[in-house]
Amino acid sequence: MKISQPKFAVSGYIDAKAHSIQSQVLGGVDRFDQASQANQGDLVVRIHGRRSPRPLQFAIAGGFVATGAGLAAAGWALAAYPGLAAAGLLGLYVAFQAEDHLRQALKAPQWKGPHPHQLGSGPLPASLGQPADQLKQLIQSNLKDFPSSRQVVSLAGHGNHEQVGPLTYAKASQALQGNPVEQVILDTCLGGQLEVLAKLAPWSQFMLASPQPIPAIGLPFDKMFAPDQLDKSPRELASSWVDQAAPITPSLAAWDSDKFRHSLLPALDKLGSQLCTENRAEIRKALRRSKNPDRLPSGRVDLGSFLENLQQAKMRPETLQLARQAREAFQQSLVNQQNDKTLTFHLKRERDDESLPQGWRDFLKAADFRLKPFLFQYALTDIF
Repeated sequence: MKISQPKFAVSGYIDAKAHSIQSQVLGGVDRFDQASQANQGDLVVRIHGRRSPRPLQFAIAGGFVATGAGLAAAGWALAAYPGLAAAGLLGLYVAFQAEDHLRQALKAPQWKGPHPHQLGSGPLPASLGQPADQLKQLIQSNLKDFPSSRQVVSLAGHGNHEQVGPLTYAKASQALQGNPVEQVILDTCLGGQLEVLAKLAPWSQFMLASPQPIPAIGLPFDKMFAPDQLDKSPRELASSWVDQAAPITPSLAAWDSDKFRHSLLPALDKLGSQLCTENRAEIRKALRRSKNPDRLPSGRVDLGSFLENLQQAKMRPETLQLARQAREAFQQSLVNQQNDKTLTFHLKRERDDESLPQGWRDFLKAADFRLKPFLFQYALTDIF
């Protein structure tokens, strides 16, 4: 067993307290455990976070059974009344919901939640305080104990533009500050947003995220950290992870953090400043024609699609040139992608986000759109 210096050291924060995905997130712990055992000491995983205690899961399961049984009994007793007979079917459905909680309670993974846990041999560090403190301590302990190992941070659980569970991306960035790692994996929904990656890019070489929901089963860590993967270069590994996740996720992309910071964000800064002086109607057309990864109307817009549509707009040559440069920087930053859904920006929320360049924020303020324009809203404008 190679204990002293594994090839990889993973620091993971896992939020498995949410009922609807707890068993799946804990399954991610199992997949990490499988990978750790398969690598025979070349992979050490230290995790912290939170999960629901087993007694609570048993209690909730019992509550579902009792409630469901009561509804079913009432429905059957009043079967002569069509409006009330449906309560019987509803009761059966409610009772069946107990199965998930019961499975979570009976499942006994090594990680209990209140304390950090290590998959693989070696000393287990203390990890105390708030979620960001816990993550920081895990990262620092891996850097200290395994200085020659390749460092990875994995964040898993319910997510949005702001956080994974109780851990905000702003706090995660602070935890990473001064503790740079090779890869950051966002095993969470809606992580592939401009404002999220801008916060994490300064502290990692590569980032893996999806702008869409990731199914609760999570990423295939057992395959991503299989023995035949660990000798790949950082770029090759990030690219390979995107391919391996294809059967599971609707979209996923890997990003080169250095190019993201020093090429894409500066290009968006210049482009945004220039767009402030352009015809708002042309910007509206480009936004309307761009893709939206959300099923319902929202303020999110696919960045790659928007940059491509800007090049078709009737704007000054210098603006079109900056749009081309931004599009090129976008492609250079993108290591690998499952499809054309890779990264989004938000028309309203990012106006005052200081992690983004000033020129881009000025553009969002000047454009002043709250939602991505709809086809039917502006059809007459496009004609005339």
